[in-house]
Amino acid sequence: MHATSRSSLAVARERFYPVVAAAGEDAYGLALQLAEVIDVLDGSAPLRRALTDPALGAEAKAALVTEVFQTYDPRVRQVLTDLCAGRWSAEADLPDAVEELGIVAAMADAEARGVLAGVEEELARVSAAVDDHRELRALLDRHGAEGQAAAVMEELLAGHADRFTAALARRAILHPRGRRLVPTLRTVEAWIAERRAQLIANVTSAVALSPAQLQRLDSALERAYGCAVTVYVNVDPAVVGGIRLQVGPDVIDATVLSKVAEARRYLAA
Repeated sequence: MHATSRSSLAVARERFYPVVAAAGEDAYGLALQLAEVIDVLDGSAPLRRALTDPALGAEAKAALVTEVFQTYDPRVRQVLTDLCAGRWSAEADLPDAVEELGIVAAMADAEARGVLAGVEEELARVSAAVDDHRELRALLDRHGAEGQAAAVMEELLAGHADRFTAALARRAILHPRGRRLVPTLRTVEAWIAERRAQLIANVTSAVALSPAQLQRLDSALERAYGCAVTVYVNVDPAVVGGIRLQVGPDVIDATVLSKVAEARRYLAA
């Protein structure tokens, strides 16, 4: 992917991070829908050309996204609209970008469930197992044997793998998109390792935080955790006031909404 496409992806990714962080475990459903979007884009050259055509305005592309993907989650349509508003070096870069954002959503889900480190370990084990599994390697090299290879993979996982690991492995076999299984798994494993090396703070606030407030929050978190922390803010008027802060498993809920709920529980006791 060339620099122009990477820049468009980076903009969409920055907007998508707080969305999937706020979605929690619902992010997995977004990941599944984005996987379907990839298949639609891969299967329609005219659609890819239209959505990456620099001569077609952003509003026209947004309307096309709404028309084609009208049954999809609004958050999926929005990230597609954000992607299509950018410029692309090649039309094939668009489904590749959607694929990367689907992995971002799946990672956010695994992070919300506290299993991201386990998924990283599982991917490493699966990659090693495929390297050692002669039958599976033979099936992967045989055109038209994808279904058999997927069945062997499911037997290999034996129902013990996380849903992220299982879905990724199955999709990498049934929809390889010109790539081999082990490099695909190892690429995602590297992305997870990179994400886990960063501390991510997800903040939910009734209003957008000012630059000064963000700076104070950044400084406080760096002092508390002893390293740089990336802060993503999700604005949700429903919390009324205060903020909810989550860094990994640590959660501080100081929102008005949580205090009202606590008062209601106290009165009902």
